[in-house]
Amino acid sequence: MHEHGEPSPLEAALRALLYLGSFGLVGAGLFSRWIGPELSRQRPRRLWGLLWAGALLVAGSSLYLAYHVARTLGSPEFFAPYLFETQQGNYLLLRLGLAALLLALGPGHPAPLQRLLHAGLGLAFLLTLSLTAHAGAKGGLALTADLAHLVASVSWGGGLLALALAWGPSPHTTSAVRRFSALALLAAGLFVGTGLLLAATHAGSVQPATLAQHDYGRTLLVKSALVLLILGLAAANRWVLLPQVRRRGPAAGLRAGVGLEALLLAGVLVTTGFLATTAPPERHPATLPSPGNPGVEVDAPLPQGRLSGRLQLDNLGLLHLTLELRDGSGNRVTSAPGFTLIALQNGTPPLRLAVPPAPQGSYHAVLPLPQGGTWKLRLEFAGKALVYGLEAPVE
Repeated sequence: MHEHGEPSPLEAALRALLYLGSFGLVGAGLFSRWIGPELSRQRPRRLWGLLWAGALLVAGSSLYLAYHVARTLGSPEFFAPYLFETQQGNYLLLRLGLAALLLALGPGHPAPLQRLLHAGLGLAFLLTLSLTAHAGAKGGLALTADLAHLVASVSWGGGLLALALAWGPSPHTTSAVRRFSALALLAAGLFVGTGLLLAATHAGSVQPATLAQHDYGRTLLVKSALVLLILGLAAANRWVLLPQVRRRGPAAGLRAGVGLEALLLAGVLVTTGFLATTAPPERHPATLPSPGNPGVEVDAPLPQGRLSGRLQLDNLGLLHLTLELRDGSGNRVTSAPGFTLIALQNGTPPLRLAVPPAPQGSYHAVLPLPQGGTWKLRLEFAGKALVYGLEAPVE
């Protein structure tokens, strides 16, 4: 789902678990086919365990996220309509289907056809994650960069988790470490490059001083610091400890380094969960308008000041609310009250979204509309209601 301006710890945790599950689901097959096929044949149960754990995490976190959306809309009864009648819900169902296929494919063997099939399924699975992230609403270069970022992180992180689980006193461990080290070097370069591009796209800048001015940027800085630590540790593993492994075989020092790298990776997943549930700063309309729907302009007086902004429907069927409350001098009201956004349509239960108070006078929220047609949008403040009409295209 597209995330709200105020990050929810539950939603962030679910998103982190979704990424962790994706690492295990895709990483187990990647490891057995490309990194350590010999080692995986010696320890198949461990990789099957990683594969099953990843699939269960993906399914559980995805379905609970959908349930969380339904409760946010006002009732668990919206769970099924969200899954089957919205584009984001359809992407979630597609993700579950692809996860089942990856599980059925199993850790597998390095046969060319299996490698090709696993790569195709894995790429399609990761695309469903990108389509339901911030990049999904932007499309184009942002979506491509986000998918490449996911490919790099899952190749690196998933391979690392599988290597840590399959580690053992075997000559094949040394071969697996060598292959993983080469893959991690390529993945790290792609990860950093696409990360900078995404930061510039979503946050508008990669300068630390600029990023520190908003929640999205501060979360991004924490994630970047953890990534730099992992890169430093990975460099030490490759250029200091790996030569010792080549001379003397698997060493305890290298295993400890791999374990610490995996621990730092867990920290990156947690910050990524919060990053995915924090709205990027608004510099200009960030959504793609639906065909024939330019959105709704809001400009109305309230007791606290003047409310202005836009209600914009994007190409995923999500209604984005971006509003500002300013006083008579044009300054943002620092104690902007909360309100309720209600979407009404004949024959459909009302959709309700509680928009929390905005300390900086800037509101950001997202409400999925389960179907097209004519909607009445009602903004209920204490003592005043604003009503607007929106025509959502029927697909």
